[in-house]
Amino acid sequence: MDDWYNVTARQILKRGGSFVRYYYNDSPYKALQTIFPDHDWKRWKFKTVSMGYWTKKENQLEFFDELKETLGYHSMDNWYNITRTHVRKHGGRGIPEYHGDTPSKALQSVHPEHNWIQSNFKHALEKRKSLISQ
Repeated sequence: MDDWYNVTARQILKRGGSFVRYYYNDSPYKALQTIFPDHDWKRWKFKTVSMGYWTKKENQLEFFDELKETLGYHSMDNWYNITRTHVRKHGGRGIPEYHGDTPSKALQSVHPEHNWIQSNFKHALEKRKSLISQ
């Protein structure tokens, strides 16, 4: 089923699947959700997400909850190792851009209850090392 995440509306249309355009507004996600309702589809794993998808905190939180499992993180402090590459590689391409291109700001937004230490984030540490070596 995960192979479907790589299929685009254009590819479906080229193979005669005009139903995706007419019934599902060019959204493979909506079509597959209807055709295979028992599968737990992750919206962010598709090539594109709908406009405004990442503006909703619940979508960001769901993504980070799944990413936590994928990366094997067991505590909130594990998040200090997160990079833009991790987020983009696992489907969260729009999240860092929505938060000033830093996953740390996104995490702080979806988990405001945690007492974050901004300087502990890996990208912040790398930036400080770069400035010191100059």
